[in-house]
Amino acid sequence: MISEIKNIEIKGIAAAVPKLKYYNIKYPFFGDGGFKKFYKFTGIKKKRIASKDIYTSTLVKSAAEKLIKKLNWDKKKIDIIILITQTPDFQTPATAIKLQDELKLNKKIIAFDINLGCSAFPYGISVMSGLLNSLNLKRGLLLIGDTLSKVCNYNDRSTFPIFGDAGSAIALENTKCKKKMYFNFFSDGKSFEDIIIPSYGLSGRSTSKNKNNFNLRLKGANVYSFAVNDVPKLMTDLIIKSKLNDKIKYCVPHQANKMIVEQIEKKIGLKNLVFLKSYEEFGNTSNTTIPLTMVVNKNFLKSNNYILASGFGVGSSISNLIFSLKKNTKLLNLIEI
Repeated sequence: MISEIKNIEIKGIAAAVPKLKYYNIKYPFFGDGGFKKFYKFTGIKKKRIASKDIYTSTLVKSAAEKLIKKLNWDKKKIDIIILITQTPDFQTPATAIKLQDELKLNKKIIAFDINLGCSAFPYGISVMSGLLNSLNLKRGLLLIGDTLSKVCNYNDRSTFPIFGDAGSAIALENTKCKKKMYFNFFSDGKSFEDIIIPSYGLSGRSTSKNKNNFNLRLKGANVYSFAVNDVPKLMTDLIIKSKLNDKIKYCVPHQANKMIVEQIEKKIGLKNLVFLKSYEEFGNTSNTTIPLTMVVNKNFLKSNNYILASGFGVGSSISNLIFSLKKNTKLLNLIEI
């Protein structure tokens, strides 16, 4: 089953990263084979790390400010703001509400957070589009970002060299256009422990004061198997059922690592499909990899072609989206802060 949404246009995308670069060749805990073995499998040469004064809100706010200015949007006429993050500024209140004030948006606005990882982009577009349509709203600001370096143990070679920090802003508008977007989704909660930050404090499940409970843990073999087996099947299903096989020009998969992306590309098997990548320079930026990859490859994206975006990972969750960018869609230059 696939879902269709019309009347909504993506008007612009911006992405922001910290200036601070970490080169994985300097990482001391790779073990046998060292950096060469790690790089051969993951393709991740370096990543960006947020300093102690840069938060998820800092990154998405910077992207939002630049995007709003570029689009010449009146801030008082933005109807909804959604933030998708696993690393909010606070457990409560929702960081989106804090951003309403910091961005000086209208107080009569819908504002809330969603906790999602790598499948965030298609999910966010679907949620935002659905609300714009059903509530007859005009403009929405979708913010997606994570600072996972703050929850990665430096000594854990399965997480620290992989995950980088980034934030993004996507502007959507209800334009009554007839061109459709196509979605499909998948969730397998049995695998929820494969990527997890096991901090049970607020649920009352654990009274442990061990700080390691707030570190990201990854079962790499399980995640790899899920990604290369389940994800291509769902992507292929969406391609077939949308009947857009010959019209999809670009694919932007979640930038998990080199091996996973190349296996998905191989299994999809569409010769004319251009796969866009960014993991070598930025690592796995979790929920932000799709908009970030589009921004850094903006010179290769030609308008009015269909794009297949696939988000997959923590959950285990998959979301796919087929959409197109118009000639007036703004893809901003990468922002560094």
